[in-house]
Amino acid sequence: MDDAPLLERESELARLAELAHGVRDGRGAVVLVDGEPGIGKTSLLSRTCHHAAGAGLEILTARGRELEQDLPYGVVQQLFSPIRRESDPAARARSFAGPASCVEPVLIGGAPEADAFALRHGLSLVNTPGVIDAGYRGEVRVIVLNTDREHAFTVAPGMRIAQLLVVPAIAVDVVEVGELTASERGTGGFGSSGVR
Repeated sequence: MDDAPLLERESELARLAELAHGVRDGRGAVVLVDGEPGIGKTSLLSRTCHHAAGAGLEILTARGRELEQDLPYGVVQQLFSPIRRESDPAARARSFAGPASCVEPVLIGGAPEADAFALRHGLSLVNTPGVIDAGYRGEVRVIVLNTDREHAFTVAPGMRIAQLLVVPAIAVDVVEVGELTASERGTGGFGSSGVR
């Protein structure tokens, strides 16, 4: 971080430091930093993050870019991605303790945003759902098809383009029979339920 002094920002820095200490002590706060381009908003926020981290706060950052504008929870997903990737379950549990527990299912559980993201950018996964054999030990890769004929798309690290569902594999014994027992659905195929 640049340690050069921020000119004429002493009162803002003092107020932000005060709020950061309040957060550390359990008092939440929201701050909006607004102003013309080039007046030092990014430097002010960077310095505040540096001081807050020094006070023992965990700092999460995200940027609202064009790709996130129609992606449900896009900026929030980006903001919490370091916690989602946390390999230590106890550390992750601490991050989602208290009031934050209500957002964990949105961020950790099912991922409807992956579908919205794919829909917005014309991405499709080839050969899905795929099956990974229990004995496989190599890298898991995803084959992505861009169906948008006008725009190229670059997949960057951290983008949620696919979901991995881990399910138990049940060993079954196949028994050959002459005919199947009757069922409510019978031979009705896709759409036969009438539910739209």
